Amino acid sequence: MQQQWIEQYKVNIKENGTWLNELQSFYFPGNNPDYFINYEKYVKALTQKDIQDAAKLLLSTNNVVTGILMPEKKSP
Repeated sequence: MQQQWIEQYKVNIKENGTWLNELQSFYFPGNNPDYFINYEKYVKALTQKDIQDAAKLLLSTNNVVTGILMPEKKSP
């Protein structure tokens, strides 16, 4: 999986849109340009446990909200 992320990163950095998005994101607090510039270093440092923990967090159903759209009833 890590190799796939790195290969996709190598493809993405050849696109102007990728650079534009990354440069714009640096304006937000907490975003670190080093994560983009040294992406491969961070991906290679991931352990299987890191990925499992992230999946548990993202796929948890603890904070799920279900919304149901009901069509407006038209009056006769």
